[in-house]
Amino acid sequence: MSVDRSWMSRRVVRGLLTEEFNRGVLAFLDFAFSNQDFVWNSKIKCPCSRCKLRAFGTRSEVRLHLLKKGFTPHYTLWDQHGERRERRRAAVEQPDPSGPS
Repeated sequence: MSVDRSWMSRRVVRGLLTEEFNRGVLAFLDFAFSNQDFVWNSKIKCPCSRCKLRAFGTRSEVRLHLLKKGFTPHYTLWDQHGERRERRRAAVEQPDPSGPS
């Protein structure tokens, strides 16, 4: 999972939903639903700016909320969906597989 979450702040450009945001939402949902310890009755905490992690939704409900409302501001470490700081740090520190430049 990429640690670059800048796409989260680029939901709409010139009045249109960006493809980058849509892809990011799908990647978030894949990540969140893959962490079964954070899934209850096929639902996860909804991180949209309206629910603010206080309500639960199905994959399609959360996707719709995120596309319409965007993410709760500053929710870039997805700790309520299974991401840990150690995992994030390891992703940043991984060497480039193509070798040194």
